[in-house]
Amino acid sequence: MSEQSSAAATTQCAACHRDNPPSARFCASCGAPVGHAPQKRPYAAQPNESVASFALVSTVMPYASAQSARTYKLAFLIGVAIPIIAVLLGQPSFALVTAAFVVPVVFILYLYDVNLWEDQPVPVVLGAFVLSGVLAVGFTLAWRAWLQSIPGAATDSAFGVFNLWGFLIPNVIVPIVAVILMLVGPMFLASRPKFDDLMDGLTFGVVSGVAYACFETLTLNWLVIGGGTGGANLAVWLPVIVNLAFLKPIVYGCAVGIAAAEFSGLGEGYDGFSGRFIVRTVEAMVILILFNGGLYLTGLLSGTTGLILGMVWALLVAGAVILRLRTVLQRALVEGALEAAAREGSSKWSSGPDDFCAECEMPLLVDAMFCVNCGASVRARSKDARHAHASAAPQGAGDAAGSTGADSEGGAA
Repeated sequence: MSEQSSAAATTQCAACHRDNPPSARFCASCGAPVGHAPQKRPYAAQPNESVASFALVSTVMPYASAQSARTYKLAFLIGVAIPIIAVLLGQPSFALVTAAFVVPVVFILYLYDVNLWEDQPVPVVLGAFVLSGVLAVGFTLAWRAWLQSIPGAATDSAFGVFNLWGFLIPNVIVPIVAVILMLVGPMFLASRPKFDDLMDGLTFGVVSGVAYACFETLTLNWLVIGGGTGGANLAVWLPVIVNLAFLKPIVYGCAVGIAAAEFSGLGEGYDGFSGRFIVRTVEAMVILILFNGGLYLTGLLSGTTGLILGMVWALLVAGAVILRLRTVLQRALVEGALEAAAREGSSKWSSGPDDFCAECEMPLLVDAMFCVNCGASVRARSKDARHAHASAAPQGAGDAAGSTGADSEGGAA
């Protein structure tokens, strides 16, 4: 009779075989649906979304909560509206500069909001943002000078003339080198013990890519920026602003984020130059080649047709790379939790006693990697939230609370 009562008091996960409370909807160890949960696993960083969703903020800002994500979405919308209004007022130069800084500024606010720099703002900002900007300006000036030294190679695709060197240098060779340069800062930061988490590596990679895209755009269009005011055509400038100042940072950031996340790896400590990191780096290079090459080829078409087709192409690439980054992050959060569960030990990211979910605010099981109520990954909490819990937890509470969530009071959702 006691064995039947014990079995009825828990719900065993089919994926990792952990016992969960009978009211649990998701496994505390691996996040797999249990009990009366929906059949499809939700997006671990934002459980109110599916994995196959074109949600930009929860993809490139995985530490953001549902409430703060709405603020970032509003910031993006305002940032996009300002350059469009500037174009309508005949200020295309101001519009391009403003648009180029929309995504980077939002990311700087995000870094501050989630305290990703762990009280070391100078090395983090220098490594993740400023360094990429400096490398972007220097390398862009160098390859532009090289391109102009080749007879006929600098012919712009906007004139409808295809040139082999004019295509290969900026659209194939440059993206390959650019990915390597964009990874310098994230790899330096991810090799430090405070920032060796996969989530940190992914975020540093996104920020580095965003910064590089911003300063590369400003360097390439410096003559246009200094060209004065007036005569702005919205049909011409809208695709330019959307492509170069908004979609380009997203594509660059997501591509580099994929590679940087693999450098950090799934578990504790960083994996470094593993075979998977090399594959992801090549993947990032291919993404940038497709993005830039497509814009070059559509630019061969005359008038606004080429610009509009280029914007459509950029939207397709951006959508694909957002989905790719979401699947990479989802797999990493799930596999990292399964790896920790297989070792049957607590992880440095797992919840402690009297801890609550940052998304649904329900109690978390002790040593949980996922919320049993909403399926949110505990690993995706901001560092401020982790520090707040660590400072609030009483000394020795972890030993008194026990090591398994199934035995913990208040663990049921």
